[in-house]
Amino acid sequence: AWCKENNIKITTPGDFDYPKVFENLDYRPAFLFYLGEPIWLHMPLISVVGSRSPSMACLNWLDSELSRLIRMSRVGVVSGGA
Repeated sequence: AWCKENNIKITTPGDFDYPKVFENLDYRPAFLFYLGEPIWLHMPLISVVGSRSPSMACLNWLDSELSRLIRMSRVGVVSGGA
């Protein structure tokens, strides 16, 4: 009920909006929560997993190189919500 009240959608394996690439995983998520439209149905996605205490060199690389890649490419950005 809370998800419905807050426009949070839920998808599970077998649903039309469940990411097809997850079908190849040995341990795929039983469900995903998302806001908005399932952009993974029509565009590639990128996600960054890293340290809670990254080095300055890493932060500089993320700021200069990764941000440029994202701006130049048509990709959606995924957040794990951690």
